[in-house]
Amino acid sequence: MSLLDKMERKFGRYAIPNLMRYIVFLYGLGMVLQMTAPGLYVNYLMLDASKILQGQIWRIFTYIIYPPTGSL
Repeated sequence: MSLLDKMERKFGRYAIPNLMRYIVFLYGLGMVLQMTAPGLYVNYLMLDASKILQGQIWRIFTYIIYPPTGSL
């Protein structure tokens, strides 16, 4: 039995089903947001510690929607 099998048996219950689909969907949403409203991400969604400490907790989760590149 490999290490990967042991880890899957131990931690498999914590796995999120279809996680990659969610990530791809969020990247697609981020690409659309970047093309339609480029300043929206920078002003309201990017990970900024000072803004999080001021109460903008959603930034902890929404920073992930920024696509890895700026073009298709």
